[in-house]
Amino acid sequence: MLLLDLYRVFEDKGIENPHRFLRQNGFTSHTVSRLLNNKGESISCRHLEQICLLLNCSIDDLFNWKNEDLTG
Repeated sequence: MLLLDLYRVFEDKGIENPHRFLRQNGFTSHTVSRLLNNKGESISCRHLEQICLLLNCSIDDLFNWKNEDLTG
């Protein structure tokens, strides 16, 4: 399963309050909540790009892969 792992990137960048950081940079409270809590089935490319630009990171820094058996 592919998981958005923003907390790891925020920690690496020394950002102590990710919610406030994202809100101050144009994200709505609803979007911030979905992003930080891994809620929802999708994320827009615009949001991914904006996060990468703000955090000076690449897209692969934002995600983690959790291997799960999907056959059962």
